[in-house]
Amino acid sequence: MMDKIANNNLLRSIPGKDRSMRKLFSVKINVFLAILLVVLFSLTSGVGAWLAARAAARIPPEQTSSRGSSSGEDAVDDFRPVYEAREYIEAYFVGNMDEYSPVESAVNGMVEGLGDRWSYYVSPAEMEAYYENLTNSYVGIGVTVSTLEDGTLKVESVNEDGGAWDAGIRIGDVIVGVNGVMIAEAGEERDYWVSQIRGKEGTTVELTVLSGSETRILTVERRTVHTVIVTSARYGDVGYVALKNFNQGSSDAFIKATKSLIAGGVRGLVFDMRFNGGGRLSELVKILDYLLPEGQIFRMVDKAGEETVYNSDAKCVDLPMAVLINDSSYSAAEYFAAALQQYGVAVTVGGATVGKGFAQNTYMLSDGSAIAISIFQYFTPNGQSLAGVGLTPDYPLDLSTEDYAELYYGRLAPENDQQLQKALEVVLAAPAENAA
Repeated sequence: MMDKIANNNLLRSIPGKDRSMRKLFSVKINVFLAILLVVLFSLTSGVGAWLAARAAARIPPEQTSSRGSSSGEDAVDDFRPVYEAREYIEAYFVGNMDEYSPVESAVNGMVEGLGDRWSYYVSPAEMEAYYENLTNSYVGIGVTVSTLEDGTLKVESVNEDGGAWDAGIRIGDVIVGVNGVMIAEAGEERDYWVSQIRGKEGTTVELTVLSGSETRILTVERRTVHTVIVTSARYGDVGYVALKNFNQGSSDAFIKATKSLIAGGVRGLVFDMRFNGGGRLSELVKILDYLLPEGQIFRMVDKAGEETVYNSDAKCVDLPMAVLINDSSYSAAEYFAAALQQYGVAVTVGGATVGKGFAQNTYMLSDGSAIAISIFQYFTPNGQSLAGVGLTPDYPLDLSTEDYAELYYGRLAPENDQQLQKALEVVLAAPAENAA
């Protein structure tokens, strides 16, 4: 029988599944060597549904078909051509298998065939990284990189908890070799080098690193690195809180940072949801309950038309607020902005969001893979679906391509961040209330 990975639903975008990030493509930005959810920007191929047919007898009837009356034998008959094709492939195919095995491609193709941009397949090989992403921790060396024209890896950021930092790797360094093999000469794709650099916790990898004109050979330890979920700062009388995602632990970190700023006497708050890919519904609801006054904060409807509603209590934060958003504010992030906007407690600044209105549950398959499929539609406090519409900011303001990239890597100076400066301006101009 298929099991849920988690008891709460996912309002998130999988890196690579649907990220537009058009400006990042233009400057050849590739992300998270250490996280590796397959390869960022790549989970898009596959055909068929062979494994799903095998599992049909073990799935409760309401999960097998929208037709409702199909028997188990009918389900098997539906997929008989897939069985037959697999037999021919195993018996006669003389080439090398592609990235996915026929079974993995079949399941991936079934999910792709739904035509839902928010449903996706996670192969057995990807499950470890998938869990790491959900728990905001991962095993790696703790760097973010971009790929240069010759295939070498430029270090864009370094996590101080990672082995790379302790080994002396810094922003701007270029990884030119892994375990004695030079990247530019080997001709392998980035996925290969990522797999060589990653490994089991406590083991090491030898990296050849170019720092300016100096070439160094460094031994780097692989270890568990905890993602920095929240960053906060104070700009004059305004508090700033940037949230990376809504995955495990995000609500506690967000609320702690916000309370600290309020205790410090700020007159207003700016919440940065740019490049936030979403996360768990439970984390979103906890944050909204903390910020918003009494009322409905989230409503979702399943396939049978059953509604689930979440409400906030009367306790709230009564300060002027603004939310920074862009075209990579997905799922829970854009919902967060919409909810605060519709309650009239915050204005939104930046770029239009992508428009997601479906929540997913993740189900394990018998081979260790999983599928995450949309099982709920959700609606904002005023009853609006964001699906295909997204959120248009109250103050539309785009960044240049260069600033967009610098912001993504966390290197854009606050004084050069026009969206942040606009948000600070708007918050300071609003009358301040008391915080509860």
